[in-house]
Amino acid sequence: STDSNEQNPEHIYTAPGTYSVSLSVTNAAGSDTKTQDAFITVTEPQPVAGFSAEPLAGTAPLVVNFTDASKNAASYAWDFENDGVIDSTKQNPVHSYSAPGNYTVNLTVANTAGSASEVKTGYIAVTVPAPVAGFTANATTGTVPLAVNFTDASTGDAITGRAWDFENDGTVDSNDQNPVHIYTQPGVYNVSLTVTNAGGSNTAVKEQY
Repeated sequence: STDSNEQNPEHIYTAPGTYSVSLSVTNAAGSDTKTQDAFITVTEPQPVAGFSAEPLAGTAPLVVNFTDASKNAASYAWDFENDGVIDSTKQNPVHSYSAPGNYTVNLTVANTAGSASEVKTGYIAVTVPAPVAGFTANATTGTVPLAVNFTDASTGDAITGRAWDFENDGTVDSNDQNPVHIYTQPGVYNVSLTVTNAGGSNTAVKEQY
């Protein structure tokens, strides 16, 4: 098909490929055509890698939605922990981080012209969930002196600290996991346990326990 009737035209090639070009000219004496085979070669532009993610921080397990922002990409290789292992080849993947840590993310995109990568260092911050405090006791009533065995029933990973207040007076009476406390005075006592890990702290209070 004829693309132009101009003497010196401009043409935009929008798809990669090798193109032959022909020119036909005409006057009163007749016409003539000149064809040049494989005259124009059009290649793909180099890809440019780019991406974003949401959320960037949270407690484990953290589900992160990644969004591709690359240009001229035909394929995708995601490494969510920058450990050299390709975790996904989807354009917009979802990844769940199950362990706490700061993660570097690497996206490599490619097309027939080449490849490009974007690496974001320490991009995803995954923290330990705060623990949930809980406890039981082997006895809740009795005569003085009353020895009570307390059992920590808290849940959560890597609990690093415990603070027991057996009389709810603001004083830490024990840091043991499963302490024994002797009540020497008659009364009704509130008991509290505060547990702590890298993700925060939580307190359980049992009134008139």
